[in-house]
Amino acid sequence: MKNINKTKNFNMNKKIIQKFGSELKLDIGCGKNKKTGFIGVDIDKNSDVDIVASALNLPFEDSTVSEVNSSHLVEHLYPNEVPKFFNEIYRVLKKGGVAKIKIDRDWSERKLLKKDPEHKKRYSVEEIKEMVKKFRFSKVKRRIYRYGWHIRQKIFVELKKSPMKIGIITSSLSETNGWGRYSLEIVKELKNFGEVKVISHQIEELKEIETYPILPPPLGNSLKKIWALLKIIKYLKGCDIFHCLIEPYAPIIALANLSLKKPFVITAHGTYAIQPINKKGINSFLMKFAYKKANKIICVSNFTKNEILKKCNLNNLEVIPNGVDYSAFSNYEPNKARPNRTIILSVGPIKSRKGYDASIKAISRLKKENLKYYIIGDIIPNDFFYKQLKELIKKENLEEKVKFLGRVSNEELLNLYNKCNIFLLTPKNVNCKVEGFGLVYLEANACGKPVIGTYNCGAEEAIINGYNGFLVPQNDPEKTAKAIKYLLNNPEVARKMGENGRKRAQDLSWENIVKEIIKIYEQSL
Repeated sequence: MKNINKTKNFNMNKKIIQKFGSELKLDIGCGKNKKTGFIGVDIDKNSDVDIVASALNLPFEDSTVSEVNSSHLVEHLYPNEVPKFFNEIYRVLKKGGVAKIKIDRDWSERKLLKKDPEHKKRYSVEEIKEMVKKFRFSKVKRRIYRYGWHIRQKIFVELKKSPMKIGIITSSLSETNGWGRYSLEIVKELKNFGEVKVISHQIEELKEIETYPILPPPLGNSLKKIWALLKIIKYLKGCDIFHCLIEPYAPIIALANLSLKKPFVITAHGTYAIQPINKKGINSFLMKFAYKKANKIICVSNFTKNEILKKCNLNNLEVIPNGVDYSAFSNYEPNKARPNRTIILSVGPIKSRKGYDASIKAISRLKKENLKYYIIGDIIPNDFFYKQLKELIKKENLEEKVKFLGRVSNEELLNLYNKCNIFLLTPKNVNCKVEGFGLVYLEANACGKPVIGTYNCGAEEAIINGYNGFLVPQNDPEKTAKAIKYLLNNPEVARKMGENGRKRAQDLSWENIVKEIIKIYEQSL
């Protein structure tokens, strides 16, 4: 997941930065005529350059260069290399950065055609405009010059990396549920890459973010979503791209886009990405329509991707897993008082697909162990499944070992993540209701805890079996208990898995995840 765009010359940049300061200006393909105050970059070692490098692989990190100048370089490139050159300029330019490029349309025919017929290509203004459209601000002009008896044509290109205008569609920006937490973290990172506008169901205020609570509940009546269509079109108008972060709104966004005609992306998590397309009726038709019309569907796991492909013939799916706010979880200092017994922790709403019945049965096989099993998650007192779990606890005489804590504060959640010995969540697939990924595994890993999940669901994306935790079969209390017992009896293995979990969580930080999402946006524009 790490974004590495460096070459063997990258170490040279430190000296260049010391010489020219943080405002990096590049003169690419300068030869012996480097522009004053610019860093000379050329592939020719004998040129007056500061860095020897290819224009197609500049040794600078993303968004670090404020200005680019290039004169008569495009003529030296093969036709298939020219778009790559513009993409490389886009990559290194800062937000608001400017590039000025001169192209001599006649030079290739006059000098290179005799040597290499591949250089016969002469670019029109329209072709150049198509190559640079991702900049969202460009001036491409053709000028004609007379030199004695000769007439020469040049194309002047001026580009500016304008902030991307991103429209986000979600239910909420909240830490109290999976959709809300995913949306909140994505939006917090996206604002570093462009101007973000959010339309949602719940009212939220986030610094530097425009939010408009115009949407009906995500799981509400479909007709209400249709009524919101005109509002959606009004508020998304002006965005370069929009991203539906939760599945229930995907059909209405696809319908809105018949008017807006902009690229759009859908994130497919789990249950609500899979359940509609496994049924018949209008909802199934509309979801399949949305999937077909989307420029890209970001699946949070290979499991979700494969489940969608079972029902839809698509080629626009890509897996980008969920992330974690690594610093928030890894830097937290728990209360100094240490528990005198082992703590097993689960986090997630009390739903059958979370597999709490199998987890409780596994704990019942460890009655001799001095442990406590805490379950954090929203409780509906009269819910049938919750009542079943309470009866199971009573039947197994686990009242002193198993505790439902309900919803807790973020502070208490962090405290328990750091105090627990093992994180346990054993999801199961129940009538197309599935665990698409499991943010909680990464959160526990970020706190250095080994995790236990199940096969044949999104947990496989978060957990590398034997590395940062264990995977066990669904609905298998016996093997779940054995995995817990093994970690309790082998503290060094548990510690090593916790360390590996930290590395895994660090690689899947939201910063890295959103960089991958930005690449999807740029490919779609």
